[in-house]
Amino acid sequence: MERQIKTRSEERLSNEEGYSRTRKEGQKLLETAKDLVSKWNDQMERFSELTKPQAEELRNHGKTTFEFAISETGIDEAAPENYAKMKEEYDRSENEVKKSKILLEEYIERMERFKEDLEETINMKIIGVNQKFVNYMSLFGFEGKIEWDMNTDRRGQIRYTLFIKARKEGHRGKLEDVSVKARGGKVGKGVSGGEESLSSLLFALALLQTIETSPGYIVLDEFDSALDEGRKEKVFGLYEQELQRKMIILTPKSHEEEYLYRFSKAYVVHHNPNIPKSMVFKVKRV
Repeated sequence: MERQIKTRSEERLSNEEGYSRTRKEGQKLLETAKDLVSKWNDQMERFSELTKPQAEELRNHGKTTFEFAISETGIDEAAPENYAKMKEEYDRSENEVKKSKILLEEYIERMERFKEDLEETINMKIIGVNQKFVNYMSLFGFEGKIEWDMNTDRRGQIRYTLFIKARKEGHRGKLEDVSVKARGGKVGKGVSGGEESLSSLLFALALLQTIETSPGYIVLDEFDSALDEGRKEKVFGLYEQELQRKMIILTPKSHEEEYLYRFSKAYVVHHNPNIPKSMVFKVKRV
């Protein structure tokens, strides 16, 4: 709509220039006509007092002037018609610009309403995720909080940022933003790498509990790489209890028997670098 307004504005300016130019030509022709009429009236008054020789002289002078006038070049005979067309185009362009401005204002108002609705929806979703996240974190002796923010960057684009914060229960420090690492930062001083991984897993679990879709299975890729044995088993049990669906676990710890036989079905991928070739072994429960 902004491009259309700009185009219509340029057309309007062009039409204004043509309209102004044509109007000046018309005014000039009108002034010339008035001058000729005035001279003609003066001549008619003098004609009544002229002698025959004087009249002959004026006739010859007028003839010469007429012949000179009709031989002149560069005079646009269609100037009145062009003026009327330019005026019509100018009025049309002006109306188009007004209509475009009205549409643009309507679109801006509509976008503001959509923006308010989006922010309200996000806020409601965050409240639901935060409640579950706080409960899950308390099971591991942590305080948790989910927050979000909206800002506008240098290019005028709106950015939404999610903050996953955590703190050990009883810790006097501030809640650390463990989501900074995912944005290229570092884990806060009060949260270790394992605790950051735990917070991310519990946030994912809270999010899976609040989204409208319900996938048939969940893939966890090396979810336990930074967890100790106690937290690993507890997180897995929590996922199993809360989600009640199939889980596919990808982890280098699959060779550990105590961990492996927790699953109803298990497959181990073994890679032989000497061939090279990978083989898949199904592990049967005895």
